[in-house]
Amino acid sequence: PALWPQKVIVMTLAKVGSASGPDFTRLEAIKAKAGSRSVIAAGGVRSEADIRALSSLGIAAALVATSLHDGRLTPGHLATLGA
Repeated sequence: PALWPQKVIVMTLAKVGSASGPDFTRLEAIKAKAGSRSVIAAGGVRSEADIRALSSLGIAAALVATSLHDGRLTPGHLATLGA
C-alpha cells in the first residue's frame, strides 16, 4: 500500500457488466488497507442502493457505465446522489 496512488480503482472482472452487485467483500478488504486513499468501485453496480451501500463503506466513487447504458441508472439518479 505504501506505493499505491491516491485513487485506487478496485475492479472484479467477473462483476463487470453482470448486474450482480458490487464485490463488497473485496472492496471492504481493500478499503481497510488503503488508509486515506480514495477507493473507487468498478463492476456489478446496479442501482442507487448499491451506490449508497458503497458510500456507507467509505468507497469514494463507482464506475457505472453498464447501468447507465442499460437504463438502470439515469443522469437524474446520479444527480440525486451528488455525482
